[in-house]
Amino acid sequence: MISFEGIKILDLTRLLPGAYATQYFAELGAEVIKIEDTGAGDYLREIGPSLKNAPEFSSYFFTTNYNKKSVALDLKTKEGKEIFFRLVEKADIIIEGFRPGTVGKLGIDYSTIKEIKPDIIYCSISAFGQQGERSKMAGHDINFLSLSGFLDVNGNQESSSPAIPGTQFADLGSGMSAILGIVSSLYHRQMTGEGQYIDVSMYDVISSWMLNPYIDYLATGRISKKGSELLSGGVLCYHIYETADNRYLSFGAVEDKFWEQICNTLEMPELRYEAFSSANDENANYVELKNKIKTKTLTNWISLFDKVDCCVTPVLNTEEALNDLHFQNRNLVEYISLDDKGPGTFPKMRLPIKYGLQRSNNENSTKKYFSPPKQGSHTEIVLKEHNFSEKEIAELVRKGIII
Repeated sequence: MISFEGIKILDLTRLLPGAYATQYFAELGAEVIKIEDTGAGDYLREIGPSLKNAPEFSSYFFTTNYNKKSVALDLKTKEGKEIFFRLVEKADIIIEGFRPGTVGKLGIDYSTIKEIKPDIIYCSISAFGQQGERSKMAGHDINFLSLSGFLDVNGNQESSSPAIPGTQFADLGSGMSAILGIVSSLYHRQMTGEGQYIDVSMYDVISSWMLNPYIDYLATGRISKKGSELLSGGVLCYHIYETADNRYLSFGAVEDKFWEQICNTLEMPELRYEAFSSANDENANYVELKNKIKTKTLTNWISLFDKVDCCVTPVLNTEEALNDLHFQNRNLVEYISLDDKGPGTFPKMRLPIKYGLQRSNNENSTKKYFSPPKQGSHTEIVLKEHNFSEKEIAELVRKGIII
């Protein structure tokens, strides 16, 4: 499905949030042009392990930058800004990830760009948003998680230290929020002809995901405690239990019918009406249940629980998750050939959106893919498409304005 063919995006971001957002659009047919500086460029290229059959690519950079172009230019120069303004004339969307105030200093802020392209959709992704006490402060995923209280409510009751998640919730969430903002703005433009400015704060995004702890406090004045709430492991029916082989089972049986099935499978009828009792060692029922789970291995328990409808699942590691039969059924990983790389395939995650009733292994077999760009690898091509002559381009290269 090609939803955004004909849409042109100028992507001035670095690292994960912006790249994740624009990758969705690239996957769905938009032309995404990375606007990189003439120095380091996007340093996501240097982060993460290299692909086995393409060591020139960081796996992190590959998965969020294939099917994109790169133009490298110096926006701090008059000539660099003039080039950018020429690109803006044919663009639909600009997405930037600078610290608030930077685009104003560069002279490429929304107010300036709107004068050139009145219907432009301009999305800013920043740490703490364009206004506020911390708006000029730098930050990364862990900082937003800590300031929002997210880290404080994650972990188990036995540990006093916060637990850092294994994936970047604020980064990925802000990328997804940018997608939502841009798509809704495209619809608004289609209906009204008007452009839009979008302010996405990574701090705002993760704070909005603290829905239950925040509303609980606002309603009752009670501060949520890690591992002690209804949906964070604080009750018998919604908890993680260790098995005999030091693996883990997760129970998600908040409905009575599921908890009944668990009690029957465990042969523990005495727990039938204890689903929401506290999951701590002061509760004899919890201690009894915890010890019962430790009598069998994870495989043994799963073989029993898989026979009933009860919301019990194993805690899998990354390798096990990728090899899980249902993961394979959903075809969430795709191995693609790159038009510019010759033989060989490269892994990428499919979009978690399914169009139509079937998702086959070859659903994207006719789609063309090309490698993530080297810094400035499309500068000359893109400038020619915007009516720059070879002589102009050569002079800009000579001056170091572009590469």
